[in-house]
Amino acid sequence: MIAYRGEDGSILWENRDRPYRGPIMLHHNTIITSDTKGYGIDLLTGERRTFRHPLTGESVPWTFTRNKGCGTVLASEHLLTFRSAAAAFFDLAANNGTGHFGGFRSGCTSNLVVANGVFCAPDYTHGCVCNYQNQASLAMIHMPQAEMWTFSAYDRGSEPVQRVGINFGVPGDRRGKNGTLWLEYPSAGGPSPQLDVSLKGGAGRPLRFHASRIQRGNPKWVAASALSDLMGVTLTLDAIAAIEREHTIRLYFAELEDFGPGGRIFSVSLQGKQVLDAFDIVKEAGGKNRCVIKQFKHVFLKSALEVSLIPTEESKAGPLLCGIEVIAE
Repeated sequence: MIAYRGEDGSILWENRDRPYRGPIMLHHNTIITSDTKGYGIDLLTGERRTFRHPLTGESVPWTFTRNKGCGTVLASEHLLTFRSAAAAFFDLAANNGTGHFGGFRSGCTSNLVVANGVFCAPDYTHGCVCNYQNQASLAMIHMPQAEMWTFSAYDRGSEPVQRVGINFGVPGDRRGKNGTLWLEYPSAGGPSPQLDVSLKGGAGRPLRFHASRIQRGNPKWVAASALSDLMGVTLTLDAIAAIEREHTIRLYFAELEDFGPGGRIFSVSLQGKQVLDAFDIVKEAGGKNRCVIKQFKHVFLKSALEVSLIPTEESKAGPLLCGIEVIAE
């Protein structure tokens, strides 16, 4: 790839030893390649584009990931669209990762076109022998209430984790409005930054519902899933940490089963110190399917966060936890 200066035809920059897959896209001052692990190049310098790692904040090369499939990548102002086995997209505005629409595939040529807010997918699969559920032309519009889960090929980074969320029981990752990248656990939706998460007392019992089930509290898509019968979680943030650092910890709860007040009661400890005693989700929230967030500031962590959940003797159900958010202070 070579860039010439329009004024006199001189070479502005050249990358003769960096093979790439095209055709390329020009998005403002960024050149985007169509590789399976695509990347961005600065139009004026030829250098790789970087961004702030969502977990550690360090500067890392910007990239997007897609699975196998024919066709090439298309760009619009806010989305990249492409085939990633099924029809898929990458959100340029939020840098959330790769999401799949599912149920249908894109054509052997580029047919996932975003035009003035409408996602158009005319059927270009005539004669194709790939097995997919639906062969149809369709169009979509943006609906914020729709759940879209993503995956990415970023590693966890080399610096200590500054901000992360662990979302129990969901089929992918998602980034919150405050910038927190919520990682699925256990893994089901594809690759994502790997943090060491271990559970106490078994794997727990997963519960998962659509976010529309949650009547109050945000983000609803965190509260709509959980691990029940969970005794504790250990989340490793920096395995080689030499000093303790202060963090803000947020624990997310919602009663997702048919238990009323007094049905599920447990205590919660952080780093061995009890922070909630005889905690009753339904009583606290005023009903089922309502999100309760408990925030704890100035929690000193060295390498890992340890959360313990202990049911009371009168509790009819085991402890439940929807998500954990950790933010370095």
